Amino acid sequence: MNEKIKELAVQAGAEYYGTRNTGEAMFGTLDVDLEKFAELIVQECATVAGGLHHVLPHQAELTSAVIKQHFGVK
Repeated sequence: MNEKIKELAVQAGAEYYGTRNTGEAMFGTLDVDLEKFAELIVQECATVAGGLHHVLPHQAELTSAVIKQHFGVK
């Protein structure tokens, strides 16, 4: 599992216990705020899109705003 996704899951309330031999992440609770987890992922995507200003100088901020608006994230 991607390290960033693990970090976001923990921020949403999951308890990360490590990784199995198969590479599968082990979490000790299912009491995760899924809405918060989704918002964190959307926010991360918007941040990445906004960081593309060196490649797409006029479109990066707009792309970031459109992603947030589409998912209703501030």
